[in-house]
Amino acid sequence: MLTEQQRQENASVVRNVYKTDNDIARRQVNRAQLVLDYIEHVRNDPFASRAQKEADLAAMEDLALENDVVSRLLSFNDAEWRQVRDQAIAVLGSVMSGEVREDNLEAIRQTVPRRSVFLPVEQEAVVTNLVNLLTKPNTFIDPEATQSAREIAKASVPPVVRSFQQGQVVVSGGQVINEADMEALIQLGLLHAGDTNAPELAAAFIAVLVSLVMVGLYLNRYHLRNSEEVRVILLSGLFFLAFLALARLMVDQPGSNMVAYLYPAVALSLLLTALVGARFAIMASIVLALLVGIISASVEMVTLTAIGSVVAALTLRRDAHINAFFIADVQAGVANAGVILAFGVTEFSIDGSLLLQTGLGLANGVLSAALALAGLFILGSVFNITTGLMLAELARADHPLQQSLIRKAPGTYQHSLLIANMAENAAEAIGADELLVRVGSMYHDIGKMYDPIIFVENQHYGGDNIHDRLEPVQSAQYIIRHVPEGDRMARKHRLPAAVRDFIWEHHGTTTVRYFLHKAIEQAGGDESAVNVADFTYPGPRPQSRETAVLMLADSCEARCAPTARPTRKASAPSSTPSCSKRPAPASSTTAA
Repeated sequence: MLTEQQRQENASVVRNVYKTDNDIARRQVNRAQLVLDYIEHVRNDPFASRAQKEADLAAMEDLALENDVVSRLLSFNDAEWRQVRDQAIAVLGSVMSGEVREDNLEAIRQTVPRRSVFLPVEQEAVVTNLVNLLTKPNTFIDPEATQSAREIAKASVPPVVRSFQQGQVVVSGGQVINEADMEALIQLGLLHAGDTNAPELAAAFIAVLVSLVMVGLYLNRYHLRNSEEVRVILLSGLFFLAFLALARLMVDQPGSNMVAYLYPAVALSLLLTALVGARFAIMASIVLALLVGIISASVEMVTLTAIGSVVAALTLRRDAHINAFFIADVQAGVANAGVILAFGVTEFSIDGSLLLQTGLGLANGVLSAALALAGLFILGSVFNITTGLMLAELARADHPLQQSLIRKAPGTYQHSLLIANMAENAAEAIGADELLVRVGSMYHDIGKMYDPIIFVENQHYGGDNIHDRLEPVQSAQYIIRHVPEGDRMARKHRLPAAVRDFIWEHHGTTTVRYFLHKAIEQAGGDESAVNVADFTYPGPRPQSRETAVLMLADSCEARCAPTARPTRKASAPSSTPSCSKRPAPASSTTAA
C-alpha cells in the first residue's frame, strides 16, 4: 500500500506531454489571408454605401468584428490599410508559431498588442482584434506519451517496506485505521481473527442438509438398480456441481446484474430429464433453486430457477427428439419472462430495464437448449451413457439396422415388434424404463440376420426346414450364434452398452431345449451322453429389470406361438396358439 501511494504521488507530479499540430497554424494564416482579401474587396466596392459595407463586414462567418473595428477598417486610407494588413499577417504568424493551448490561449491573446510595433493606436487595435479572432489552439495533450511518462515515474519508485517485530503494536485501541494499517492487518493475518461468519456458515449448512435429505428420499423411493444408473447419477451430480459453480459466477442481485437472467438452469433440467427422468430433474431443480437463493439472497432468482426448470422437465419427454428440446425451452423461456414481469412490474410501469430483463429470460431458452444438447452429446459419445435422445433416435424404423432386419429377416422383425409391445407394457406396469425396454426389444434379435433361414419365423410354411438335415447340436449352435453375432452388429453400428445388454441377456443361460431333447432322444434317452453346454446360451442372466422383462416376454411369445412349425411334412401351421409345456421347436427357448 505504501509503495503504491508513493508511486501515485510520483505519477501525479508528472506534467502533461503536449503535441503541436503545425497544420493548424498554416490553416489559420491562410484563413487570415482570405479574410483580409474580403475586407479589401468590401472597402473597394464602388457600388455599396457605407452602411452596406459595414453590414457586409459585420456579417463575416465565425469572425465577429467589433463595431468600432468595422468603422476603422472603412475609415483607413490605402496606406493605413496596407499597414494593418501586413501587420495582421505577421503578428498572427508569430503567435501561431508557438504553442497555443486551451489553458494559455487568453494569456497569449493579451501579448498581441505588444507584437504590433510602430503602429498608431487605432491601427494597433484593429490588428489586435483580427489576430485574437483568428488565433486558435495548435497544441494538445498527448495521452499516450503522458501515460508513458507517468508509468516511468511509477517504475522508478523502489518498494517501500514496512516491518514489524514480535510483540510490536500494529494498531492501538481507538486509533483510526488507514489503508496502510489495513494492509498490515491483512498481511499479518489479524483482520479476521475470531470472525467465524456464523450466519453464513449456518445458512450453507442448512441448505446442504436439506439438499442431502431430498436426494436421499429420492434414491430411497426410486432406488438405483444397476451400475449404469449409478454412473448416470454420479455424472448428473458432476453436472449439478458445474451448474452450481456457474451460478456463483453469474447470479447476483437481479435487476443490477443482467447476466443473472441468462443463468441456464433450464439446461440442467433438460439434461436430467433426458438422462434419468422428469421426477429426478424436478427434484434436482428445486435443490438447485434453493442453493441459488442462498447465493443470490433473492426470492426472484429462486422462483426464476425453479419455475423455468420445472416447466422444462414437465414439457420434455425422455424419448423426445432434438426439436422437442427447443420447444420445451421456448415454454420455459415464456415461464421465465412471466416470473421476471411478476417481480419487475410495479405500479403498472414498465421501463427499458425490465424489457431487457424479460428479453434475456426468453433468450435463456435457446442458450439452455444448446447447452443441454451439447451435454447429451458428450455423455453419449465420450462416456457411452444411454440418453433418452439416443434411444429416441434408435427407436425410429428408418435406422439402418432396422431397415436391414426388415429386408433380410422380416419374420424376426415382426417378432421383435410383438415383443417390444409386450415388454413395453410390462415395463410401464412395474415402473421400469419402458423406452429402454422397447429399444432393446427392437434390437435383441438383430444377430439372426447373419442367416435368417435358420430361424423358424423366417421360414416359409410348407417349405424346406434346414434343421431336418442338421444334427441337433449343429442346429443349437447355429441358433445360439445369433447372440454374439448380434453383439458384433451392434458394436459395428455403435449401439450403446445398455442396448447391447439386451442382446446378451435376453436368453440368459437358458438352453435350446427343443434340440437338447432331440439330442437326448437320439442318444436313447441317456442324458449323460449329451453335453448340455453345447445347447446353452452364453448369458449372462439378466442384470436389470429391463432385460428380465424382455426375457419373460420372449419366453412367453415362444411358448404361446403356433404349435405347428414349418417342416417338409407340414403344409400349414395351426391357427390355434398353444401355451402347453411341450418343448418349443426351432429357435424357441424356455427358462432353465
